[in-house]
Amino acid sequence: MRHHHEPDSPGEGSATATADAGGVWAGVQAQRNDLMYLLIGCAHMLVLAGLIEGGFSQITAPIIPYFLKIFFAGALFATLIAYLFFIPLGSQGDVVAS
Repeated sequence: MRHHHEPDSPGEGSATATADAGGVWAGVQAQRNDLMYLLIGCAHMLVLAGLIEGGFSQITAPIIPYFLKIFFAGALFATLIAYLFFIPLGSQGDVVAS
């Protein structure tokens, strides 16, 4: 008794692999808008992180105390966590005003 289907002819297995790859591509196409929103959101976050790292993080202790920089980093992290996990979304993924 065989547990899985073995190809009877040399070309049969490749047709199955092609069909599976087509199914994956169809799934990617179906989620294209969500993927674009995700990529655009990541790009905005990277730009913001670059501005903070390039500007705020380079200022030394005499101008901005170290504890204030730690507080600012904690506030940004708390804001990010609140945005990702606690802000309610509507049925279309839009932020709901409360």
